[in-house]
Amino acid sequence: MNIQVVSPILREGVGTDTPLAETVETSGKGTSLSVRLSSTANLLGYETASYAVRVKPSGIGLSIVPLYADRHIGAQTERRASPAQDYFQFPSDAAFYRVFYEAQETEYAAIIVAARTLVDLEQRSKILGMGTASCKKLNNELCVAVPKQVAINGLVPVTVNGAQTLVAWGTNIGGVLRAAGERESNAMPRLQVHKTYNGKLVSVEFDRANSAVLNLIVSGGEVLSWK
Repeated sequence: MNIQVVSPILREGVGTDTPLAETVETSGKGTSLSVRLSSTANLLGYETASYAVRVKPSGIGLSIVPLYADRHIGAQTERRASPAQDYFQFPSDAAFYRVFYEAQETEYAAIIVAARTLVDLEQRSKILGMGTASCKKLNNELCVAVPKQVAINGLVPVTVNGAQTLVAWGTNIGGVLRAAGERESNAMPRLQVHKTYNGKLVSVEFDRANSAVLNLIVSGGEVLSWK
């Protein structure tokens, strides 16, 4: 899978906890709602960083490697080799990771925990999950708190009509179709779905008169076609 991190680009000297919206206006009628946001002068743009999650050469655990970062300021986009802030920068012997998203009001958006073994990760996760989560519980070791303005998205690769695309972790087949701009009813008569099983790509058999297949969650590596 890949990981996408979206961060604000702020004026020099501005803290990451600075509010980014100056005014918020809402209006609506019935089931329609319009929201108008006005950003502060402190917000210059945003950065979208991409990371690859790879199996370590030893075959034990994973490494998270930055691929590139696109910085968007106004109409200009600049690609850099690495993000301004790497939230996955852990020691080289870190091999297992877990991201905790906030479930209540906290000073952070997420906490990233790393460990050298899977057993250690489970133990550290258990400690973190007791009461209000904080890296202080782990003595700030192999633990990073992500600021509120930063978004972390897990992405998995899916091949759609011959072209590979990245979709959000947890997306189902129906979500892939909608992301491709295809009506589910139009695709169903011709839809072909292949998933990896025991290292091989195999066809998924399903009833075309039943839309249940659209609820199948993609885990990465699927091949979908309907054209």
